[in-house]
This record gives sequence, C-alpha cells and structure tokens, in this order.
Amino acid sequence: AYLAVSNMNINNNSIAKKQIETGIEKYTQNTDKELLERVYNLYADTFNKRPKQEIWRNILKKVSEFKASGEDFVLYKYVQTLNGDRAAVIYNRISKEYPKSDYAPEALWQEFWFHYNRKNYSKAVKIGEKFLKDYPKSSAVPRQLFWLGKIALKNNDKQGANNYFSKIMNIYPDNYYAFRT
Repeated sequence: AYLAVSNMNINNNSIAKKQIETGIEKYTQNTDKELLERVYNLYADTFNKRPKQEIWRNILKKVSEFKASGEDFVLYKYVQTLNGDRAAVIYNRISKEYPKSDYAPEALWQEFWFHYNRKNYSKAVKIGEKFLKDYPKSSAVPRQLFWLGKIALKNNDKQGANNYFSKIMNIYPDNYYAFRT
C-alpha cells in the first residue's frame, strides 16, 4: 500500500493503479483501516476523468469480487454519488451489513432523512428509534432527537415532542439542536 501511495505521489499513476489492484485482490485483510481508506481514495483519484459514481461502483465491484476489507467505506463513498431510492437502499445495506462500521450511524441517519423528506413518518420514526438504541453515544444523537421531535409535532403528539426536545435540553444543552429546540 505504501509503495502505491509513493508511486501516486511521484505521478506514477499507472504503476500505482496496478499495485492497488493487486493489493485489493490479495492484501486488504492485513492492511489497517486508515491506510486502506487512503488507498481506495487514491485509487479513485487515478480515474479522475470518469464520473465519481462510475469510479466508486467499479471499486465496489472489485472489493466485492475479492471479498476485500473496507467494503463499508467503499459503499459509503459510492452512496454519496447517488440520490433517491438507490441511495436509500445502499444506506440501508451499510447499516444492516456493517452495524459496527464507522459509517453505520450516518447511513442510518441518511435512511431516516430519506423517509422524513418523503413524509413517510412512521418508517422514519422506526429508523430514528433504532438509531437512538444502536448508537446512543453518537455525536448525531441530538440531531436525531430533534427531527424525531419534529415528527411528533407533525403527528400532533405534543407529549412525544416534549420528551425528545427535553432530552436535547437536558443532555446536550450546548449543542446546536438545543438552540433550535
């Protein structure tokens, strides 16, 4: 991985690309997460003339084909090139297949937001409650509480809204969402 990074740094992109492809096939299981993510990003940069969606879809195919480590990261990068229903499906996949991933809380939040924006509030509430249960220490908890409170207000559930908003004020008084509450 470091040799590929070095080759990228001196503009030997074609050599770096081949080294990364070999690495994806053979060595990702023994590469630390931060370096692996850096390498995947560099690999994507070697295709800078192609659309990002195509680049990350192709990397995802390689990672899946070789059962390489870091699929959660590659899925997350790929989903950022999508929108609508396709994005919601991938966010759901990340949160279900990689619940301990660094990207799972954000994926679950994005899935919540997708349903919120489509006014599918019952589905959004289920996802939001799952978020609070599964990721209680996430920095996004105040944001999740706030938007669950907004849904409660839309559903004329004043007590539910009060419960969500009170949690923000009591537990996260210095947070931006405390101000919005």
